[in-house]
Amino acid sequence: MSRRAVTASLVAASVAYLASWFLPVVAFTPGTLVEGINAGWKAFFMALSMALKPDRLDGFWGLCTAGVLANVVVIAVPWVLRRRPAPAWLPMALAASFVINLAWIPMTSARLLPGFWLWIGSIGMLAATVVLIRRTQHASGHVNIKLNSPRDEMA
Repeated sequence: MSRRAVTASLVAASVAYLASWFLPVVAFTPGTLVEGINAGWKAFFMALSMALKPDRLDGFWGLCTAGVLANVVVIAVPWVLRRRPAPAWLPMALAASFVINLAWIPMTSARLLPGFWLWIGSIGMLAATVVLIRRTQHASGHVNIKLNSPRDEMA
């Protein structure tokens, strides 16, 4: 994959992620206490509140915590990618964030709106792009793999 394509993919994922913070995320049944969450940033703060001060530790608490941690990983991507080579844990953390947060789809009886789909899609796109970045760096020799342990060198 060319450098231009990788950059375009990172920019597209970043724009989608940023847009997800301002678009409606979920619509609940009319007449309930909360009729919807009309912005991703509100969903983040609701999830953060649930993660930090849970009523009970259950699947909903787990998803709220996973959502908060996913945002932390995504926000860290620009700084982490400045390192050469990109760390091996980054694509794994993004892929885990993507897969775990897919559980929101069957777990909610509410209607998920464009903000959610952009959010989850941007995490998946970032995961795929970072995997490609790691492969490119490995193929071009940017990853130093040391096969000998320090003990082997001393002998």
